[in-house]
Parts: sequence; structure tokens; C-alpha cells
Amino acid sequence: MLLWLIASAYEQHGDLAKAVDVQEKQAILFGADRQKTNQGFDALRRGLAEQGERAYWLNREKSASPSGDDPFNLAVVQAHLGTSKEMYASLEKAYAFRSTGLVYSIQTEPAFDRYRSEQAFRLLVQKMGFVQ
Repeated sequence: MLLWLIASAYEQHGDLAKAVDVQEKQAILFGADRQKTNQGFDALRRGLAEQGERAYWLNREKSASPSGDDPFNLAVVQAHLGTSKEMYASLEKAYAFRSTGLVYSIQTEPAFDRYRSEQAFRLLVQKMGFVQ
């Protein structure tokens, strides 16, 4: 959990290279095959270097498990990618799922900053019982 929080902090500060390093370390600590993990994260580093942060967020979206992950986490990734329709659908799922990430982070997650002025975002936050 601690490494996930550290990686998340790096993401929020825009230091995606360090986030990748922490995620790789976490995967290995959780028992992933070291060689395969190194290869996968090396490919992610190349994508980040060649294509920028969009490659990072596309990789995060691709690796998200539709059934196992908290939909709020996917909504954060989709917000970074600018796919607002999908982001709102994931936020609705997170609301139905009673996501703790949603409760604790909807009002402070920087990925949503560009959406906070949108009527749909304000209505969603209001529906959840938060005052904006």
C-alpha cells in the first residue's frame, strides 16, 4: 500500500518516470517475475521517453482490470487521457460501487481539475452529497 501511495504522489506531481520505478519495485515485491517485469517496465519507460505522458496513461488504462479495480482509479486515468465520456461512466460506476477512492479523492484529485467547471462534474459531485 505504501508503494502505491508513493507512486500516486509521483503521478500527481507529474514525475511519471519515478512513478514507473516505484510501480516496478512494487510488482517485484508482490512476487511478479523479475525478468518479465523488467521487460514490461522498460517498454513503458521507452514509451514515456518517446511519446510522453500520454503513453504512460494509455498503458495504465490498458493494464486496468475492468472487474477487479476500483472504477475510480480508471476514472483518474481517463481524466488524464481526456476521455471525458468514459471518465464520467467510470465515476458513475465508482459511485454505485461505493468507492473509497471516490469519497476521499473526488474533490482533491488533480486529474479532475479541468472538469470541475463542467456542469456534469458539478452535478455528479452534488449527487454524491458533496458540496462544491
